[in-house]
Amino acid sequence: MKLFTIKSAKFLLIALVLLNVMSCNNDDEISKTPVTEYYNMVELFKLHNGSEKAWRFTQIILPEGFEDYKTEMKSACVSDDIYTFKPFSPGELSQNVDITLGETLCFDEISDSESYEATLTYNPVIYNGESSFEVRLRITDSRYDETENFTRTSSVSYQLKELTEDRAVFALVGDYVEDFTYAWVFEAI
Repeated sequence: MKLFTIKSAKFLLIALVLLNVMSCNNDDEISKTPVTEYYNMVELFKLHNGSEKAWRFTQIILPEGFEDYKTEMKSACVSDDIYTFKPFSPGELSQNVDITLGETLCFDEISDSESYEATLTYNPVIYNGESSFEVRLRITDSRYDETENFTRTSSVSYQLKELTEDRAVFALVGDYVEDFTYAWVFEAI
């Protein structure tokens, strides 16, 4: 009987230690800001102000080592570009975005073989019992590369992960605002 009690006490002690270790929170995650995956119509009003709203494309966040990758767009060439988002009608799942390119282009010129366009898509979801949307910004660009003698087309879709009156962030991955690796940052004008 005494052996059983000692084994039971050891088991109970080990179980309590394991539960205590598993319940510890990582202090880093406590101080981080979680992203928002879905937005209702009231929240989306911040994106377009009910008619249209202009945003300056201010930054491209890339993982370390990709900043110098020649086919990646850089913050320097988009920082003077203006994107205008408009409200969408119920049932409308995608919408073209008006882009006014600044003086610094990401490619040499806009021609038949080179283009730059964006589309917002709204995927309806039920989130917390409420009709909401997963919002994505797809940017498609085609560039002619003289040295390689071909036109390269790239199309990437990033999800809206952060939206305030003054800032919108579309990101590929990241559960926390501080962890964005691939992201496009816009500031309201």
